[in-house]
Amino acid sequence: MRVGIVSYWFNRGQAVVSRRIRAALDAAGFETCVLARPTKGSFVRSGFIDRSGPWAQRGITAASRYEIPEVEYLEWAADNMLDLVLCDQNLQFRELAALRRRGVRTVGRFVWEAFGPGDVAGAVEAFDTIYSVTRCEQQRYVGFGIESPLVRWAPPPELAAIGRPRRTDGEVRFFYPGGYLSDRKPTAETIAAFCQVRDPRARLILKAQDPLRGPKLAAEAERADPRIRVITADLPDDEHHRLMASCDVLLAPTRWEGLGLHHGEAIALGLPAITNDFPPMNENVTHRIDGWLVPAEWQTERVPGVPRLETPVEPLTAAIEALCDDDLRARLAEGVARRRAAVTWADTARDLVGLVTGGLAARAAA
Repeated sequence: MRVGIVSYWFNRGQAVVSRRIRAALDAAGFETCVLARPTKGSFVRSGFIDRSGPWAQRGITAASRYEIPEVEYLEWAADNMLDLVLCDQNLQFRELAALRRRGVRTVGRFVWEAFGPGDVAGAVEAFDTIYSVTRCEQQRYVGFGIESPLVRWAPPPELAAIGRPRRTDGEVRFFYPGGYLSDRKPTAETIAAFCQVRDPRARLILKAQDPLRGPKLAAEAERADPRIRVITADLPDDEHHRLMASCDVLLAPTRWEGLGLHHGEAIALGLPAITNDFPPMNENVTHRIDGWLVPAEWQTERVPGVPRLETPVEPLTAAIEALCDDDLRARLAEGVARRRAAVTWADTARDLVGLVTGGLAARAAA
């Protein structure tokens, strides 16, 4: 079977997921290729497609622009003799429906906070199958009358080789995945919460990728509290994961979340997490078992029924203070190890093969 993947192609969540899906399908014997979607003109890296490091792969076709023309989809599918096309958060329903009419099977997913009632009709026309990687998005589809198979998304296998370094500095390091410092990230609240932490051993490692706002944030944050270290370089995967592995806790409050790759990475590396008590975040963390859940105030909506959360500073400070305790942190790390063993990448690979071959049934949304 020949499978094409339509995705961003650089170090960002959607593309990382797509790259791992491709690797799993390649390992299972499928022939795969990628139609790489350039970033929007308004993005900090306009029209960007990466061609270095792990992104320098065979079978990558660069689309001409973010809104990929229908003719490019059709020509790409014909040139590669595709049987199936996989998409992630692709709202080009008319163009994908054209592929489907040509006999190409179409399979896609959407991050739940960016898929609303107005998208249902177009998505049902465009896709043969709409699948899920979190329970909350699966439940949302059920409410729209869409039966959605669930692909169990496990921690990435390549992280198994990265060991936790043995440190003797006495610090308790909290890793904050700031990414491109988008509105999704409550960065100001997180810095404010950390500045109130009294334990002198606490350190905040704030990892960002924004080359424009990052340096200013670094100067402001490090001026506010010398225990804060801001890293703005877009690190290679292995270096990024070694940095994360050198920390003790994932600090990941958020206003909304799609999949939350950093949660899977933290589980793979053995880090307990602090995050919001709301899905999908609380699908990856159980309070006081393998992490710490803080309240999330639902003040506005992203789309009908999906909140834009706010994280109160005081409970976040209390959570950071709690996980400065060495004994508690050790118990939570044991819980992370149990969670890591519950679902493996082999389970994810089996689900992906079942998805593309049509053999993955929709498990009950629970």
